[in-house]
Amino acid sequence: MPQETTTIAIPVALRDRIAARADLERKTQDRLADQALRRQLDVALAARDRGERLAARYLTDPRIATAGASSPTVHISKAASADARDLAAAMGDELGRNVPKGRAIQALLWAELEPLPLEAERIPLPEPPALDTLTMNVPGRLNAALLDLALRRATSREAVVDDLLATGGTAAAACRLIERLGGAVVGCSFLIRLAFLGGAAKLTGRRVSSIIAYEG
Repeated sequence: MPQETTTIAIPVALRDRIAARADLERKTQDRLADQALRRQLDVALAARDRGERLAARYLTDPRIATAGASSPTVHISKAASADARDLAAAMGDELGRNVPKGRAIQALLWAELEPLPLEAERIPLPEPPALDTLTMNVPGRLNAALLDLALRRATSREAVVDDLLATGGTAAAACRLIERLGGAVVGCSFLIRLAFLGGAAKLTGRRVSSIIAYEG
């Protein structure tokens, strides 16, 4: 495996399929998953170049499932992860809504390791949400609230809101949990931001806003 890898949560059924193929080919599960993902990424990119709609090809697979906090994981190269993120964004453009990278990776792995028969029943593509939902950071109940929310809407778009951004640990953990469960964080908002503690650095890549900022 390449040195630079990313951890991806997957459902148990997909982990078992990877494990069975890895045993057969005498490879580690991580190496098998990374190679399978790269092969199917090439297939998907070729299909996109032909004008095929990728969302209909991949996201209608009924085996795609929400991967929770206790789900098994695999490690894939950061290069493959970045390509999968770009592909998920392309699918999102087709649908007019966010498609989490983890959901796209699941679909690609299933397509490579166990393609659906042509006659197999597929699920309908999701409709764009009428409204974005809001996740409130409630001390003591954060994990339970986020888990319930993400399981209800596997492709939800969420905002993390808290009264204070200090070192950024709690907000970053909330973002990671939402994303690991298949949601997308559209922004983080705070009443007060203690800028001198550098908490915003832990939220790199996300929109961060506050009403009051203390520079120290």
